[in-house]
Amino acid sequence: MASPYNGYSAAVQHWTSAHTHLTRAIEEYADASSALEIALKILPDRQPSSRSSLNRALDELEDQFALLMLDEKALQKTRHKLALLRNESRVLASINVNALPREVLGLIFHLACPPCHSPEDGAVKPEVISSVCTMWRNLSFSMPLLWSHIHINIIKSSVSDNQYLRLKSWVDRTQSSGLYIHITECGRGRARTEEYFSKRRYLQLATFLQPIMPRVYGLEIVSRCGLEDYINDLIDLWVTYGTLHTAKILSVDHTHCDGSLLIKPLSQEPEEGYGLASMLAFQSFFESLHTLRLHEILVPLNANIHRGLVELHLYNCLSDYILDQSTMLEILTACPELRSLKLVGINIIKSHEPNLEPVALNQLEVFTLDAGEVVQDGDTTHILPLIAGGSSSLSVAFMVEIRHLTPEFISIIHLFLARSNVKTLHIRGRFGYTIPLTPALTRIPQLQRLAFDYCDVSSDDALANFISLNTNKSGETLDPWPQLQELYLIDYNGTDTDMQRLISLHSIQTLRFYWHEEEGSKLSPELMQTLQRTVVNVTFYELDTDNNPTDSWDAAFPVLICDYDEE
Repeated sequence: MASPYNGYSAAVQHWTSAHTHLTRAIEEYADASSALEIALKILPDRQPSSRSSLNRALDELEDQFALLMLDEKALQKTRHKLALLRNESRVLASINVNALPREVLGLIFHLACPPCHSPEDGAVKPEVISSVCTMWRNLSFSMPLLWSHIHINIIKSSVSDNQYLRLKSWVDRTQSSGLYIHITECGRGRARTEEYFSKRRYLQLATFLQPIMPRVYGLEIVSRCGLEDYINDLIDLWVTYGTLHTAKILSVDHTHCDGSLLIKPLSQEPEEGYGLASMLAFQSFFESLHTLRLHEILVPLNANIHRGLVELHLYNCLSDYILDQSTMLEILTACPELRSLKLVGINIIKSHEPNLEPVALNQLEVFTLDAGEVVQDGDTTHILPLIAGGSSSLSVAFMVEIRHLTPEFISIIHLFLARSNVKTLHIRGRFGYTIPLTPALTRIPQLQRLAFDYCDVSSDDALANFISLNTNKSGETLDPWPQLQELYLIDYNGTDTDMQRLISLHSIQTLRFYWHEEEGSKLSPELMQTLQRTVVNVTFYELDTDNNPTDSWDAAFPVLICDYDEE
């Protein structure tokens, strides 16, 4: 018996073939009509004494018009029937999702369960999927990767025995697949007491982790001080019982504690520092690492962990540790395949070595730099002279303050933008402290999307000075962003005149304004009307906590939120 699907496929194939022939016939008909038009125009000139030939041709044309109208009506009737069938048919809506091939349904399961499950979720997504029906349960249980992210959620003072039983069932479903371990502390207390997360509770956690460590390829720890005393132990547990050359991802968030924590190899003797053997084991284990994310965590530079990385994120982790430019250059040179680099509050000082050559990071796709609020001996911005190149779609974000906008810094950032393939640029002042547009007022040939956030369009007359210095005798101003398509102005300061000057630099396709209503930064109605007449796509939004468009960009600044209540 023939399958209904085969009959449908044959019908679609026949309909597609007929449609192709119809399209060709219409094209031929159009060509023939053009030829006929030319012939009719010259017919009276060639036979001026014979009106009968022209009349005969016009009569034939009239008959063809009638046939053409019949063909048009037939096509319209057929189109109407198909459209009606498409709109009213319930065939697609009534298809049981379980009729999908298992491979397709399995792919949907993976898309519905992103790798990092939020610890606050009351129900974890793979478990929800497996509880829908018997078929889904059996299919989800046969997909080891669906269960491979093991999330240990430490709430207040303990991890419940029931949670360990549930996690053990997850591990069993992964069969022999690699594991990614998330350990997240969600307590709100800040005091470090024995009662907060006791040694006994840690041993319970270690007992669960030890037998599965050989399969772990990624370890993520989010500490809110309660886990602080055990971060080194957890990493050492991975180094000791893990499989060599399988470590891929290490992410440690040690937020809201006093000072940075040093990750180091542990000695067997509490009174001893780590020795050469421990360091070599530590180095060997992390040689295969490609992703390193550290927040208020230090790793010894001689630990070899900063080499061969694809992703390097350092957030306030060197606030009490000084790097010079030469050392940072060594790290970048050792990571030629680096794709994502995010630095927040890193204490980098100038090197005494002259003329350091920048590293060509040709795979770099994301570069985020936040100089930090605390004034230190060094500054995160000192990394800019060390980087060149970038991929063909480099996305860059800078958060700087007025103290950085010295002539030296402006020169450094302009040189960086000139030698890098920046396509998206986000320049942001700190909340409540706007900065001028100066960092972006330079030629950026590949730039397609530009955002100014907490910026002052009129500050220091930067825009007016740029226009004055880059306008020739004919009155033409240099276009600094010849490829620019989208411009975002977020919580800006400036007059209508300043806005018109900015827009005059380049003819853009998309212009988006975001402002806080209570701060009075909204454009005047007159300027809004002018922009709507001159820009193809211009929109205006009131800014709130969750609609800043740059938050979803690849180079978005990390959200570092305090999650404890002050006593």
